[in-house]
Amino acid sequence: MRVVRVAFLVCCFAALAFAQGNPDRIAPSQTHKRIRAVTPESQLMQLDADFNRETQKRRDAAWMDYLADNVVMDRAQPIVGKEAAREALKKVWANPDFSLTWRPTGAHVFEGGTMGFTWGYWESKTLDASGKPRIGTGQYLTVWRKQKDGKWKIIWDGGADGPEALVMPTTRKPASKRNVQ
Repeated sequence: MRVVRVAFLVCCFAALAFAQGNPDRIAPSQTHKRIRAVTPESQLMQLDADFNRETQKRRDAAWMDYLADNVVMDRAQPIVGKEAAREALKKVWANPDFSLTWRPTGAHVFEGGTMGFTWGYWESKTLDASGKPRIGTGQYLTVWRKQKDGKWKIIWDGGADGPEALVMPTTRKPASKRNVQ
């Protein structure tokens, strides 16, 4: 009987230890009560989505929080360094009619976990000289590197114009029975 009690206690402690796990590797799902492992890729996608959300609130000031000192931005003329980026972004965001939104659709983190990239769709809006809305759309790629302090920062950002039909799709395909939990 004593062996059964000891075995029961060992199982309870093991279950408790397993349930606690590594808090950096688990997170509750937004749509399900199940707990799913958080991958480095999903963390990077969340960071990119947070960057977009902060940009909507703080405009060019948000970019300064996410750019590394040695950032390269691939624009009509390459922008090299955080201070050059600050000046270029100030000019763009000085227009109160300008907005830029994006949605990450994928991410990859290289082995070692200190460098990765996100990609997705972007959309910019502004008014032309005659006051008519002008919308730009396309796809982007952002390269991130984990800094010495552990924070991810953007070291390269660029994109390409793309067809409007491909930008920020809102329709979703229904999940197959295999993916439904």
